[in-house]
Amino acid sequence: MRIGKQAAVARGRGVWAYPRWCVFLVVLWGTFGCSSDSSEATPALAHAAKASPRVGWVDSSTVPTIGVWIPEWRKARGASVVAEHIELFDSVSPFSFNVDKRGRIKRIHLKRERWSTLLSRAKQRGVELIPTVAWMKADAIHRMLVSTKRRSAHVRRLLNLARKLRVDGLDIDYEGKRPRDRNLFSAFIRELSTALHEAELKLSCTVEARTSDKPNKGRKGVSAMAWANDFRVLDEACDEIRLMAYDQWFAQNGSRKWTGNTPEPYAPNADIAWVESVLAYTTRLIRPSKVVLGIPTYGWLFKLSGGPGAWSYKRFKSLTHERANKLIDRYAATTTRDDSGELRFAYARKDNKRIGYLSDAESMRGKLRLAKKLGLKGVVLFKIEGVEDPKLWRVLEEERARWRADAH
Repeated sequence: MRIGKQAAVARGRGVWAYPRWCVFLVVLWGTFGCSSDSSEATPALAHAAKASPRVGWVDSSTVPTIGVWIPEWRKARGASVVAEHIELFDSVSPFSFNVDKRGRIKRIHLKRERWSTLLSRAKQRGVELIPTVAWMKADAIHRMLVSTKRRSAHVRRLLNLARKLRVDGLDIDYEGKRPRDRNLFSAFIRELSTALHEAELKLSCTVEARTSDKPNKGRKGVSAMAWANDFRVLDEACDEIRLMAYDQWFAQNGSRKWTGNTPEPYAPNADIAWVESVLAYTTRLIRPSKVVLGIPTYGWLFKLSGGPGAWSYKRFKSLTHERANKLIDRYAATTTRDDSGELRFAYARKDNKRIGYLSDAESMRGKLRLAKKLGLKGVVLFKIEGVEDPKLWRVLEEERARWRADAH
């Protein structure tokens, strides 16, 4: 059964001096164009973000915001799809920059026409532009954090970048940090917060999900990266904290391989009950009004061995809605929706068993409602790349309309 036919499946539960498009084209080519040195970014991105009124604006204290990440690996298609549905979003965060092992901020390139369409529509509707700066090198992050001089220099580079781009703020997604760097990372976040706020810019902090104060026994170093973040400091310094409440198998086990003792195979990307426990823990330390729930639009396929009460799992590949559909069709896989809220399917290839879990539109709806129920600041979708469940757009429209009706 194809994923798009799941209805019958049983469930277990600005102001511009020149034409706007012209300014964007020039700015975006200079900003996201060919140079890899961010210090040369053209200092002309639109003032319109602060001047444009929110179209259909409703008090965000009662209506959760909806943000979106656009990944670097499918940025062209992702930018086009988000532009088509821009009225559904309050903020857009393209993975525009990463940091290399030497601490240099590098641009991730995209054809100017794609950015021109997306950002002109975003500015027209007052949608915030908060590009993501990603850094995944634990040793390089440590070298920056441990030196006061290097740390301050990095803060200056980020501030200069945001000023020259004339964006609304920056999203800091520094993953792979070691718990031993917790206090150093807190000092960095405080320093960056002060610098951005003095420039009237926002600081978004993206962090890993966890459910305890300390890592499980045996987890250390990069596998315990979630504990490198001091949630109380983030609550104090960040305007919003984006919680990566997905890749549950890694959050719980810290490995691509693990065993489980459930009667049936069970390997969801973001079990709704687990997400609730993550939020229960997080909102003890961070005000709900600052918490933004990360919702996955994808899933995972695992190699499966063992049997009831002794299942062994190995991460095989990620699943888009499109890829999952092809596998289900090819192997005539049976689909169900279990207590996780996600769509599950299984099949055998020769002697190899596979199990897949997908965050489809219906499972995303459950998390949208959870964010509203708990009074969170909002949600952010990871990720939009043109291959997610096409029913997602209707779900976003329906839930957003419900929130606004409740607010009035």
